[in-house]
Amino acid sequence: MKTARGRASSVFFLLLLFAWPGHSATQALRWQVPEDSEIPIVGYRLYLGSVSGEYTTVFDLRDAVPVQPGVLGALIEIPQGQAYYGAMASYDEAGNESELSAEIRIQSPLSPQRGSVSLGMPAAQELDERRPFETEALLSAVGATYGLDQAMASPSKDPRLFIAERTGTIRVLEGGLQKTKSFLELGDQSHRVDGGGLISMAFDPDYGKNGHLFVSHTDADGYFRLTRWTVRLDPYQVDAASSHTILEILLPYRGNPGGGLAFGPDGHLYVAIGDGGGEGDPSELAQDGRVLQGKLLRIDVAQPPSSDSIEVSSASYRIPGDNPFVGHETIRGEIWALGLRNAQKISIDGVTGDLWVADRGERLHHEINWSSEGEKGGQNFGWDLAEGTECRSPTSEGICAESPLVEPALEYSASQPDCGVSGGYVYRGSVTRWQGLYLFVDECRGILWSYDGARQSLENWNSVFPRSGLTGVRAKGLGQGGSGEIFIFGSDAGLYKLGSGQPECSDGVDNDGDGQIDYPDDLACEKPSSRFEVTLCDDGLDNDGDGFVDRDDSKCTEPYRNAEVQWFASGD
Repeated sequence: MKTARGRASSVFFLLLLFAWPGHSATQALRWQVPEDSEIPIVGYRLYLGSVSGEYTTVFDLRDAVPVQPGVLGALIEIPQGQAYYGAMASYDEAGNESELSAEIRIQSPLSPQRGSVSLGMPAAQELDERRPFETEALLSAVGATYGLDQAMASPSKDPRLFIAERTGTIRVLEGGLQKTKSFLELGDQSHRVDGGGLISMAFDPDYGKNGHLFVSHTDADGYFRLTRWTVRLDPYQVDAASSHTILEILLPYRGNPGGGLAFGPDGHLYVAIGDGGGEGDPSELAQDGRVLQGKLLRIDVAQPPSSDSIEVSSASYRIPGDNPFVGHETIRGEIWALGLRNAQKISIDGVTGDLWVADRGERLHHEINWSSEGEKGGQNFGWDLAEGTECRSPTSEGICAESPLVEPALEYSASQPDCGVSGGYVYRGSVTRWQGLYLFVDECRGILWSYDGARQSLENWNSVFPRSGLTGVRAKGLGQGGSGEIFIFGSDAGLYKLGSGQPECSDGVDNDGDGQIDYPDDLACEKPSSRFEVTLCDDGLDNDGDGFVDRDDSKCTEPYRNAEVQWFASGD
């Protein structure tokens, strides 16, 4: 047992609380880095106890991550329905520890709080009464993050959620619990130039067999990089030695990296490359077919490469033979489309094969570009001649009129420079009425939108946030799970699943990916009205790394218990 020894005024921390069903609640810690330390600090320890000044449990926070300048963060799990007292200390490489910080009291919630939130959608004037979605949606809290999130993705049909952070880390969220070890750490391979860092990720369509993950990021030398990583023995962590560079492209002004990634139905990888920064694309790269900056690429990254592709000198990828500019004298064969500024989010509809590109404007307009699966590339989306449908200068109006520029499916005014559209996905989840709606976020405005391409109508989905218990929370970004469901990053560092309110145990969907659907077939469902199907005790995995699986694990007293976790150990 550790007792309080005094207060180190230079160490203090804040506490943010998130909770979900199970026996534990996640606490998101935030603390200030001491400025007057006499020794190099290598880690921090959090001491907890049920009695003030007497601490019986310790969390080693050596792997904390920066949340903002001078502030670090980490996640812990503690049992629900209990009160604790906590204090923090820093330590050096030799294990020498500072005095404890001021003590705070931590109250864990008495009951699960999945945060059922009614997300209303007031009718827009241009919509008729037959709009293909309900007037009420539901947000369910599925986890807490570090608030550094840039992207979220999952392999097809995989219930796990993979969350990418700008700082270069990918974490796994499973059954409402975040794994204590990282799935991927880019470390010094990634560097946050303007709008950069770790940008996007895409799982190979054959991920279940080859374990390949593709990641876009920027480095300290001002390059955009596309790298491939491989999962081998451990399904919760990539092989750190498996990094393979696919693309390396200079960003001349260290900005506008682009980075959106998506696999098409043909298995080829689409890669959005930004114009490299500088006001107005000063080097005119986006319209120069001889370079890859400012373009959307389509490349063959299959192993082994497909027979209908053309090998390039790098041998890291091949050019599909049916790309629109193959054989063109002044436009490179990798290019699928031209005229992009900073498309950090692209997506391809898994049902129709349609391509959606969210391109962030400079000062005038943000735009959503769309092309159907039947179109074979070759589009020019306009930058830097035009921004949205607006020609950027009087001197280029003639060029805009004469050039075959493709107008965006949707555009809207930019509220401030270098901040805006965060891209989105076509909904393919369990709610029939929402099928085919493209959902996206404007991170500056904090608004979640849906766009109905058939009706060319736009709808605001989050006017009801304040009256739904999420006062002050805004939408920061989106992700899509392996079954087509949409997940929303909140400004409160929470992650929320968008749904209709139908209990998971009677919605006809295998929500936890265990092969069993609804009550009574899925043992995770106590009754048809059970709201959540997620469990760790019937999925066939050793989730806590203790050598025991499902019912053989003493923590799984019932198969529907989400209890195969270790509250106070490092676990998995």
